[in-house]
Amino acid sequence: MPQMHFPFFPNGVSPINSEIGFQKKDGKIFYFCGNMPIFSHNEDDIATFRLFLSQLHVNGNATQSEIAKAFGITSINVKRSVKLLREEGPAGFYSKRRGRGPTVLIPDVLVEVQKLLDQEIELAEISKKLSIILRRWPCAGLLRRSDEITASLRCQTEIVLACNDGLLGKCEGWPAVSCHQQAC
Repeated sequence: MPQMHFPFFPNGVSPINSEIGFQKKDGKIFYFCGNMPIFSHNEDDIATFRLFLSQLHVNGNATQSEIAKAFGITSINVKRSVKLLREEGPAGFYSKRRGRGPTVLIPDVLVEVQKLLDQEIELAEISKKLSIILRRWPCAGLLRRSDEITASLRCQTEIVLACNDGLLGKCEGWPAVSCHQQAC
């Protein structure tokens, strides 16, 4: 007949489950299996905290829900940590995080995009070709299609001509130029 196992934790230890517990003391977190300490780390060492909790789950010592409840963290954070441990191992917790890259178009890329726009290549094709995402059109006013430039010049020319002909009344600040001079 199996012998009954009682959870004998030292005073001040919070249980994760019936076998594993933890205690915060003097800026450190100590983990216990029964009354025996099995691991410790600094309270502000988040990478080691995530690593050890993931190891508890992967080794079968605690479920993800037990870990989440004991530490007051979301279950998705526990799942992400477990996934990181399984895919990259312990080094994954200490490696530099991968970012998405710069979100601002740098001048070299802007020049290249503008050249492609001048060749009347579609925005989706430019995005694929340069492996960038161009969501905001016209990229905060930095890029223009050749047909938009032509339309803008045509609009400005019509306003200047209307000013010169007196159709808009007194137009201060607009130069009195011909259509040919404005388009150049």
